[in-house]
Amino acid sequence: MNQKKYEALSIADNFMFCKIFSTHLDLSREMVEILLKRKISKLQSATAEKSIKILADAKGIRLDVYFEDEAGSAYDLEMQVVKDAFPAKRSRYYQDMIDLEHIETGDSYDALPPSYIIFLCDFDYFERKLPIYTFQNQCDEVPSLLLNDASVKVFVNLQADTRDYDENLKNLFQYFRTGIVSDSFTKKLDTAVEKAKLHNEWRVEYMNWRAHEMDIERKITQAGIDGEARGEARGEARGEVKGETRERENLLQIADRLKQGVNTSTLLQEGYKQESIDLCLKLLSLTTTKVSD
Repeated sequence: MNQKKYEALSIADNFMFCKIFSTHLDLSREMVEILLKRKISKLQSATAEKSIKILADAKGIRLDVYFEDEAGSAYDLEMQVVKDAFPAKRSRYYQDMIDLEHIETGDSYDALPPSYIIFLCDFDYFERKLPIYTFQNQCDEVPSLLLNDASVKVFVNLQADTRDYDENLKNLFQYFRTGIVSDSFTKKLDTAVEKAKLHNEWRVEYMNWRAHEMDIERKITQAGIDGEARGEARGEARGEVKGETRERENLLQIADRLKQGVNTSTLLQEGYKQESIDLCLKLLSLTTTKVSD
């Protein structure tokens, strides 16, 4: 698997895409406004590679860049450079999981936020030569009758011919394809990318990420997985690696807190799991460190 050096990354590379749009809310907002052709509320927060898993035995997801605005709308940005057979159904599942995370037992269905799943694709998934495909649920018998369930799925074809479209969209697509700066927004994007290349912590994180990616590809090849199933297997493996890393980080944090004398009740209130706390207590007891609750 041919992986780029950190200095060669562009906005269209998944790692850089996630870092830029999760740390620059102003850029995320402006790009979404260009793609949706409307103003949106001020963004409140953004998360890169947000994981959602509602049930232990259910299939979890990892969103590239997830954020919400002050009006309560939820947005998921996905950078798709490899063509696979599942983005349509994947968008359906992502939207369902976002809904489940926002509603609890006893809540009114009105608690469900408007949600937008946006795939930026380096190819034309539907092969109709449009730059943007926007989907909302509508009535088959009366196409003009929308269901108005506040769920929207958008597929962006970054390879589309945009000569007959507005300058903002044209310039955005050109920057994703070539890195050429042609207006104030792409200039801000480019500045953010160049600054990111000087971020040493991200450089180290990318090196670790690249090693994980190469290991995943090697295991998939060894397993003899080909074609459409390869993309599915790749996504599953990435989720497992992410989960294992997060669990290790949680255990280290719990151990540090226990050594500081923090009791179990406090750790539970902070959101740590009982089984993780028990494991740390056991490990600490084996090293002769006695921690009382």
